[in-house]
Amino acid sequence: MRPGVTYGFDGEDLDVRFRGDLDKLNFGLIAAGETLADLTGDVGMPIIVTNDDGEDVSAALFEVVNGKLTLRQSLTPSMATLDVGVIRQDCLFYIMERMTTPKR
Repeated sequence: MRPGVTYGFDGEDLDVRFRGDLDKLNFGLIAAGETLADLTGDVGMPIIVTNDDGEDVSAALFEVVNGKLTLRQSLTPSMATLDVGVIRQDCLFYIMERMTTPKR
């Protein structure tokens, strides 16, 4: 999460209110265009997503549309949690990529 952004799963005074079923989406494909959170005010891009090289790829995966944080492309989350303490210490979820294995 970007510094200074308040977030959670319920409550009126949050910049970002994530959907309450996020943990049930683990290991399932979430389609492009799906909403992950409702945003209050002008928080801009509220999350930070980094790739394995530490590069910020947030804008490639997510966008803010009409006060909602939505997916630009389909993705598969893993270890998604509703525990704000875990999010603060680690992350909201990891994103898994499909890998192809070489044919033998």
